[in-house]
Amino acid sequence: MKINSKRLKEIFAPVAAVADGTVRVDVNEGEMRFLAVDVAHIQCIYAKMPTDSKMNMVFYADAERFGNAVGDLDGDVEITHDKPWLTFTGENSLRSIKLVEPDLLIKVPSITSQYVRAVDQDFLSRIPKMSGINECIAIKIHRGRMILEASSDVETAIYSIITEDAEIESKYSSVLMSKIVKTIKTDEPVIMTIDDNYPLKLEWSKGDVSWTYIIAPRIEDV
Repeated sequence: MKINSKRLKEIFAPVAAVADGTVRVDVNEGEMRFLAVDVAHIQCIYAKMPTDSKMNMVFYADAERFGNAVGDLDGDVEITHDKPWLTFTGENSLRSIKLVEPDLLIKVPSITSQYVRAVDQDFLSRIPKMSGINECIAIKIHRGRMILEASSDVETAIYSIITEDAEIESKYSSVLMSKIVKTIKTDEPVIMTIDDNYPLKLEWSKGDVSWTYIIAPRIEDV
């Protein structure tokens, strides 16, 4: 299978921000798909893009090794799978990584919610700026505004935009969300799905490449 290394790096960057163990890669029906869940099972990501490949294969790789190999590539690259090895062959480079056995069953969870909203980069860019205040960031919808809020004993930061009326509040890891937000490089709106103390889903695309990210809420003991 031949693929442009720049496209491969682009699709894998958000996956690398989540994956700290194994990543599943599927190539079939003219698509290349990545699926990863973090070891703590707090977040997962699904990414896909079209390919011209006629190949059909499924393999599991160590996410760090796969990312390091992809990072070294330039130009068009031929990817070959000779179990247990995956080889990337470029014009001036060659990298091989040993594939791994799946250590967990990876599936994309189904997330439905009463509230779906398109948000822009300005809204999302506030999350990394607030991450140093508290390990959690609250996303609320209250009195017709969507609110980002982080607070500590010495500092509070709030940012809000006008939205439809609802009453929703959930908290998420500000560190994890900051990592994924920094990898979102698109001029198109990002679709956010949210509910009360419920997983948050972000969906975005750039051209013919698309990503879906899901993070579990932080539930405080009562």
